[in-house]
Amino acid sequence: MKRIVLPLVCVAALSGCASINGFPEPVIPAHQATAEVEAFTNSASKEKIEDCLAKTDDTERQACRNEIVDARLYAIDAVYFEFERTINSEKNITNVGADAALLTLGGLGTTAVGVATKTALAAASTGIVGIRGSYDKAVLAEKTISAIVSQMNASRAAVRAAIETGKQKGDYSDYTLGAALSDVLAYQQAGTVPSALDEISKAAAEKSTKEQGDLKTLLTR
Repeated sequence: MKRIVLPLVCVAALSGCASINGFPEPVIPAHQATAEVEAFTNSASKEKIEDCLAKTDDTERQACRNEIVDARLYAIDAVYFEFERTINSEKNITNVGADAALLTLGGLGTTAVGVATKTALAAASTGIVGIRGSYDKAVLAEKTISAIVSQMNASRAAVRAAIETGKQKGDYSDYTLGAALSDVLAYQQAGTVPSALDEISKAAAEKSTKEQGDLKTLLTR
């Protein structure tokens, strides 16, 4: 029986990692955040936009433009932060603990009935290989998700900077409500996985082209 204790402790240790996701509990509960998103969405409704477009005073148009844009930005951010929290939780090595438990218990089931030493060693070996394969896949997934989230955050920051720059322009005609809303849509798109993968691919292609060009220059000297 003592031989069984150590593997089970190891499995428990691996499985225990799954409870850590790196995020504290949100100060604003999900249901409250959802209600706030709805409220801010109403602040940027079709009627609000029509009212803003009907204004003729530049100061008033800038004020209502900023109010509508800020409302939509808040709504987008609230949804994105919950999405980021969820996607980051996928980085946890949950499957490692689960797979390790299954493989270890399977091996223990084989050895518990008094089979030959050779069979026991084979079962242990199979378990180790399986755990290692599961770990490798989990680590790969973790790094992939980290790269995607980093790209999404970088893209969002770039678009947000453009929006804030536009809002600070002196004349409304230099940054109209239509232009601002177009940037808001780009801001929302920047926080998506397909957009992040596209940006990562573009960056890799540009880097490859540059490196190949540099190499060609060196070889032709």
